[in-house]
Amino acid sequence: MRGLIHFSFFNEVKKGIPHTTMAILKTTILAFFIALVACFYCPAASAEDAVKEFRIGLIGADPGQLLHDFDPFVQYLKSSLQRSRIQDVTVFVAKDLNQLRARIQKGKLDLILTSAFPIIEMERDRVVPIVVALKGVAREKSAVFFVRKQSSLRILSDLRGKTIVFGTPSSTAGYAMAIAELKKNKLSVNESTDHDVPEDAIRYTFAGEAINQAFRVIRYGADAGVFGSSDWEALPPNELYRLRIIHHTPPIIYLLGSFHPSFPPALREVVEKVLVDMSGNRKGRTALTKALNITTFELMSEEDRSSLQRLKNQLSDAD
Repeated sequence: MRGLIHFSFFNEVKKGIPHTTMAILKTTILAFFIALVACFYCPAASAEDAVKEFRIGLIGADPGQLLHDFDPFVQYLKSSLQRSRIQDVTVFVAKDLNQLRARIQKGKLDLILTSAFPIIEMERDRVVPIVVALKGVAREKSAVFFVRKQSSLRILSDLRGKTIVFGTPSSTAGYAMAIAELKKNKLSVNESTDHDVPEDAIRYTFAGEAINQAFRVIRYGADAGVFGSSDWEALPPNELYRLRIIHHTPPIIYLLGSFHPSFPPALREVVEKVLVDMSGNRKGRTALTKALNITTFELMSEEDRSSLQRLKNQLSDAD
């Protein structure tokens, strides 16, 4: 039936029309039908085609240094992702969790590389934790409470009425885990600037980088400090010799890579594979060490997710 309509249509139309004009008309109509069929049977441009820039978010006290350290990492990703229509890779360094979160809420970040506490805090933003960073063979770290080597403080309860120095408010081991651990042990914690603080309360301040925390304790600026076990291991021998650990917390994931919920799933798989495969070649290993001081990325396991949930429960109990 369609064939009859097609030919009768052309038979009627071609009467009185020059041969050349008729050929052009046939070509035009044929092109129209091909385009119409394509609309129904050819897939629309994918969301991935619109992703021209891959944006990574971090938290750091020294943006300039972090951007310098991350340059090999950025160049590696840029080269590895070009086939996926990602033309550029950029890094944004937030000064704190609030600034990072504002960026996420505006949809201006695709991958967030940070420790567990900020990820838990950003849960309402529906970020998707996917990969875990390993340092050496370790995928987890503990928070370690330390004092001067000659200090009389021996256990956590000895900190009552003393001063402690934390890292930053967005630090997992250097703040969130530490606060939760102190409260779990029935210890009152207040900022040093608070008024009417109970006499037995622990007073705290922030010092930023781990080395600054160590110096504060060594130089009697604070009675104790707390940061991650990896930071303890990285202290210069001269500082390490002058300090002593009095308490460890249970371990938590070292570093997480989490995607923005709007990032295309197909591209997410591509990025996951690039990150996991980085340690398989010299250039990738160098970029990882330079940027993050880690050895490799791995996909999150059920054990990792359980570890994250344990920290979430611990922080919730401390509220």
